[in-house]
Amino acid sequence: MALRTGKTNKTAFGHLAATFLRDERGSTAIEYGLIAAILTIALIGSLITLRESVTESLYNPTISNAFVSSQPAE
Repeated sequence: MALRTGKTNKTAFGHLAATFLRDERGSTAIEYGLIAAILTIALIGSLITLRESVTESLYNPTISNAFVSSQPAE
């Protein structure tokens, strides 16, 4: 296939661009992908924010001692 030159090439590109802009196939997948990305960013942000308080809660001596098996006092 020979390359088109000049005005015909511009017309073909304009037609291709217009067809691309009117085509809605795949737009739903892109929307769901954006929603998933936003939710992932929000989840990671929440985990980073809550990391400190969760760590403090889990390593609190009262809670940590509850998981240690009871040893008889000597």
